[in-house]
Amino acid sequence: MKRGAAAGDWTLPSGPGAFGSAHGFLYFKNTPVYDFSAVLEELASPCLSCREGTLDGVLDDGVGPGPDYVVRGEWLGSFFTGEGTWKATIFQPTPTGLVPVGRMRGRYDDPPNSPLPVLGTFQARWTICN
Repeated sequence: MKRGAAAGDWTLPSGPGAFGSAHGFLYFKNTPVYDFSAVLEELASPCLSCREGTLDGVLDDGVGPGPDYVVRGEWLGSFFTGEGTWKATIFQPTPTGLVPVGRMRGRYDDPPNSPLPVLGTFQARWTICN
């Protein structure tokens, strides 16, 4: 089993039906071991003060063919502050499909109307058991 911290950039979508992104690294004993990149899609929410959506991404160690893992999850946060939480399952691709082998969970902060090129950020914890 491996576990550690993750951190990087988080850019929320511009609204429902739009796409944003997350990019960063997973660290094991303070060493980056996986590059993380994901597409964030915002879904329409019945909560007028909330933003929510899906996360679809990959983890790659940069060695050999990739990606090494597929990451799928969801995010939920405040419309007013751009802060929220996210969680995802880590899957290992196999010839017969995706096998769940781990998870990620964290927080993000992407304040609305922040001047470009300022990016939002995320922090997380992760575990992979395989």
